[in-house]
Amino acid sequence: MLPSMIPGIGKNNSIARRLIPWLLFALAFVAVCFPLVNTDIWWHLATGREIISNNAIPDRDLFSVSSSGRAWVDVHWFFQILVFLLWKLGGIPALVLFKAVLFASSVLVLLKASLTIVSLDTPIASHGVDSRGYSDIVMPMGAVVLAMFVFAEYGYVFMRPVLFSLFFMSLYLYFIAKYLKDQKWPYLASLLVIQIVWANTQALFPLGIVIVGGFFAGQVFEVLASKSGKRRFAGPVGQKSLVALGSCLVLLVFASLCTPYGADGINVALKLFYRIGSQSSSLFGQNVSENISPWELGRSNFQLVLTFSMVLIWTALSFLINLRRAHLGMFFLVLAMSIPALMANRNLLLFYWVAGPAIISNMASALVHKRDSGKMGFLYSMLTSPVLTCGALVLMSVPLVFIVVRQGSILKPSPFRIPQQAAEMAAGLRQKGQIFNSVRYGGFLIWKLYPGMRPFIDGRLVLRTPEQFENYLRVVDNPELFDAFSMEHHLSMVMLPVNQPNRYRKLVGALYADPLWTLVFTDGTQTLFVRTGQDIAPVDLSDKKVVEKISGLLSFRFKDDEDALEQAFVNLGLLLNQLDEHAMAAGVVEHVQGPEAKALLARSLYLAGDFEHALEICRDTLREEADNVDALMLTAQVSLQSGDLRRAVEYAGRVLDEEPFNGLARSILKQVKEGASLSHDKGGS
Repeated sequence: MLPSMIPGIGKNNSIARRLIPWLLFALAFVAVCFPLVNTDIWWHLATGREIISNNAIPDRDLFSVSSSGRAWVDVHWFFQILVFLLWKLGGIPALVLFKAVLFASSVLVLLKASLTIVSLDTPIASHGVDSRGYSDIVMPMGAVVLAMFVFAEYGYVFMRPVLFSLFFMSLYLYFIAKYLKDQKWPYLASLLVIQIVWANTQALFPLGIVIVGGFFAGQVFEVLASKSGKRRFAGPVGQKSLVALGSCLVLLVFASLCTPYGADGINVALKLFYRIGSQSSSLFGQNVSENISPWELGRSNFQLVLTFSMVLIWTALSFLINLRRAHLGMFFLVLAMSIPALMANRNLLLFYWVAGPAIISNMASALVHKRDSGKMGFLYSMLTSPVLTCGALVLMSVPLVFIVVRQGSILKPSPFRIPQQAAEMAAGLRQKGQIFNSVRYGGFLIWKLYPGMRPFIDGRLVLRTPEQFENYLRVVDNPELFDAFSMEHHLSMVMLPVNQPNRYRKLVGALYADPLWTLVFTDGTQTLFVRTGQDIAPVDLSDKKVVEKISGLLSFRFKDDEDALEQAFVNLGLLLNQLDEHAMAAGVVEHVQGPEAKALLARSLYLAGDFEHALEICRDTLREEADNVDALMLTAQVSLQSGDLRRAVEYAGRVLDEEPFNGLARSILKQVKEGASLSHDKGGS
């Protein structure tokens, strides 16, 4: 037999089997053990601090200018208390480690749920596999499948309430499967307790109702199929299960009301869903990166679309190969979760979380039923080998370790995400006041400066009306409106990023030139402006000594992190270019290695009028990377400006081959076309 020809395959290696869960836990733990990235954690911490200090859950916004005093349904209050206590216990490292432990535990519960779902395929017993053999069949393969999903998911796993939602989803799948298998009501009763905790932790708590609803729909169709005399699907069928799941659905709705806010908590969840999906509320969907659909985001993130597409195809194929024995509850659940995933990329994590168990159960069922065929025997042995699974998990962990190490220490937040230095500067100023800020900066400003100073806006966009958010974005994109806006809202400071996102760069440049505002701090990434007239020295970025001092401080701060140092100099160069200090920008990045720094150097030289040197850098870049968009784009621009229209069209076309929606490349082609039309008209006349 083929299995006996491969060492370790088909043998009952109990040591390897016991190692599988531990290795999967370690892989999931390492994958998400990276520094704090998400910026919403700071207003969660600030709220937890307020709840514990005042012994009361807030019902009004205390923190921001734009929604001051507005009713606030804080469905995250339990999460906020927990993370603040964790921070008090061990600071930032405690938050990161808790995130990693909770995520890894959720993956293990998901594996256990997958094993139980497979055991619902009762016809497996007729193929010589008893209940004790379920885990032997599913665990090795299931662990590898979930490990692959960890690779797809880990970049979305931040220290935020969704962590609890993942854990609760895993528990839901496990307890429902256990109920369907053993028909014991305490498993369903456990869901009511989970739902109450979930409703006080995150607005995604309606997913509990969706999960039970998916299994309820599956039971309905299975009952109908059974009564019609047709070949039934996987899972036990009976009126008892149908009535129990239907009753559980009703009780879960009542459990969702067990919050300080009652029905208003459900309204918030529905409001958030509406804002993503409704065309009338597309303002929030299109201007918040995590709310953009995967297909739209794929224009700049091809890997995201590729991964999502592969998971969709893999999930669909798993149902096709196991069509007659597929568990309809899982089918309806996957179908339901695909809808929010298609609407917003933030929901991909939730879709992957149910797709994994569906794939595992379908593949396991298909393998067991077809293992007797010669073609499937070898594949069956490979996929159920504990030894091979352990080896695969170890190999998959290696690149994750390198990725995590490169991301830096968990002792401090990821660089460039929070305005730590600018906030410290603002706290030291004699004059306090209200701050106009970027959305991502708001949470940290609440954490560091409240109650002495308040930001204009933060990540709680549910508190803002579409009109308010639209006005905010209009001022950001049209700096000429800012002075009147700042007077209306009594703003005395402005704190904005230069990059990541770059949307605020135009306003930064306008404020620097505005005599009503004075730049008092920048490190090239953060900027702090105050109203002119305060007794504080301005930062003059036209002074070479000032720029050199900033560069020196950056070199010292990031001396142990080459990637962060490169990004810091790039950000400073971007700021200088925005202020028309192009030669200074070129000087900042000319000695920095890395593709982004080289691209910025070429751009700075081009803006400074040194076309020849800029083209030389582009040629060197294109020799190493023929499809580098920055080099192609700059070559097209230089060619257009120097009158070489044929070359401008060629390189703009190559840009569009890589990025079909690149607006600058399309603009070049339009200019060339209009110029050619004008020449033709003149010649004809």
